[in-house]
Amino acid sequence: MSWHHPILSCTDSKRFEDQLFDGDSAKAALAMEKAGTALAEQLLMDLGVRLQGKSIRCLLLVGKGHNSGDALIAVSTLFECLPGLTVELLPVFGVEHMSAAVQPWWNIICQHDRVELIDQKALFSGDCEIESNYDLSIDGIFGMQFRSPLSDQLVSLFRKIDQLNIDIRVAVDLPSGLNDSTNDAVLRADFTYATGIVKTPLIKPENLGLVGRVRYLDIGFFEKEYSPEDFDFRVVHHGIFDADKRIRPIACDKRSYGHLLIVGGSTTMPGALLMAVKAAIRSGVGLLTVVCPLSVSAQFAAVVPEAMWIPWEENLEGGLALEGLNLLQQFQKRITAVLLGPGCGQQAETQALLDEIIELFDVPVILDADALTFQRMERLKTINRPIVMTPHEGEFRRISGMGREDFLKIENLRRFAGVFSEAIVVLKGPLTKMSNGESVVLSPFGNPILARGGSGDLLSGLIAGKVAVGGKKCFYESVARGVATHGNAADRLFSEKEETHIQTTDILNFLNLY
Repeated sequence: MSWHHPILSCTDSKRFEDQLFDGDSAKAALAMEKAGTALAEQLLMDLGVRLQGKSIRCLLLVGKGHNSGDALIAVSTLFECLPGLTVELLPVFGVEHMSAAVQPWWNIICQHDRVELIDQKALFSGDCEIESNYDLSIDGIFGMQFRSPLSDQLVSLFRKIDQLNIDIRVAVDLPSGLNDSTNDAVLRADFTYATGIVKTPLIKPENLGLVGRVRYLDIGFFEKEYSPEDFDFRVVHHGIFDADKRIRPIACDKRSYGHLLIVGGSTTMPGALLMAVKAAIRSGVGLLTVVCPLSVSAQFAAVVPEAMWIPWEENLEGGLALEGLNLLQQFQKRITAVLLGPGCGQQAETQALLDEIIELFDVPVILDADALTFQRMERLKTINRPIVMTPHEGEFRRISGMGREDFLKIENLRRFAGVFSEAIVVLKGPLTKMSNGESVVLSPFGNPILARGGSGDLLSGLIAGKVAVGGKKCFYESVARGVATHGNAADRLFSEKEETHIQTTDILNFLNLY
């Protein structure tokens, strides 16, 4: 079963849904109920402590179509779970224009004693105003069928709403005003919940500030077989975690789950290595061997005793010395993946050691941080070896030679990955992207908690551990599982804590929460 689903344009999404429902209004209504229920469940999971046990004032904006129904159904479910929730409800186009499928849910919500109706006609005539302070807003005005331009009246309304003091802004499917061709006047969101299909406007870098954190609500549109190779852009879904949730067979031992070798660290950056090791030991890998500077090996071994530590001679700059490669030859037939780079520094001698290790082991190699050099990329183009690279923007521009304008084009990530024989490039960012040279897969997991020093070291350790377990047979999926696990842990941490006063390694305590 696939761990990713297609990302489609709004036009193609409309065509897909038309074929899926085949004119059956009952099927469409059922999909709307699934989407609304999934939206409520995901909101409760994502916002967690920000919703529970307190008064929540919500502005609910509804239009005519099914995404309005999604929003109304979600709020009806939230009422059951949040006794402190009150809603101010604005029918932007008037009740008379709502679709037949939406009307019953409108009637249900309007009868609730914690709902106050905003007079749409009075609002547009200037006889009343929307209040200025809300804990939450839910935008269900337009969906993928929106066609520009907006009326002057709606542009004015959107500007007023954007200026309100709203703690968290949620968009259903797409922020209203956004479509395939325009983002001129858009009701911005902090969270956008793509219902059924992730649409391409959500993944465009220029729309990042409008869509906020993208979440994918899988409601079964792709349960039937489809050809994933037909789609250039795809999104990871929650099924990626299924393998980790299964119980392990009784007839297994530590060698059943791979042996990872990590090489990194220096006297000036020892913490990066330690964070990568801490994440790797939590990845599910059976055995972990670590090459680290002699001066910190005893201390690190006391912190992570589960790993096997190889103290390595240091050069004058405090990095790993070149001599001693024979110490690793005994592991040649046992190691199933190698991680190079966390905290290793850029000294020429250490970099030469990394090149020797790449030649020594015929297994997948994960390159992070200081192991990502332009010169090494040029050499790797001639080596037939599974390679994973985990750059952030600056590192990607360094190894690819691209300027910022080219870097922002998603197609260029695929083009860069394609010059290697078997490489997966993980481009870290607000919406992390992966490419094997044939397609680009996006991860809808993660948040600004990850915008901290050390986050990339945890990610590299997780990816390397997953790859060591899965080996070459499920290479791409293992990489994606590491990326998704990392992002999902940050999401679960956000659900339970405020995101300012935490430390990067807090993420480790949330790796097994889904």
